[in-house]
This record gives sequence, structure tokens and C-alpha cells, in this order.
Amino acid sequence: MRRYIDSLVAPVASAVFERGALAENVVDTIGNRAILGILSKQRQTSTAWQWEK
Repeated sequence: MRRYIDSLVAPVASAVFERGALAENVVDTIGNRAILGILSKQRQTSTAWQWEK
């Protein structure tokens, strides 16, 4: 019986895990882009500030 339950649970668990990993990748990518965007904005403002000096 246990082996039967495992055979049912394993594919579902791996599918959920893959979806979770995929979702995490998407979040990481969005997060990285946001961080890069913030950093590039800061760099732009700091160079503009240096020019004003």
C-alpha cells in the first residue's frame, strides 16, 4: 500500500516542486531586474550630481 501511495505522491510532489522552482526563478529574475534598475538609477543621479559640482 505504501509503495502505491508513494507512486501517486511522487509525480505530484515533483511537479509542484518544479513549479515552485520555476516561480522562484521568475521572482529572482524580476528581483534582479528591479535591483539593477535601482542601481542604474542611482548611478545616473550620482553622475548628474557630480556634473552639477
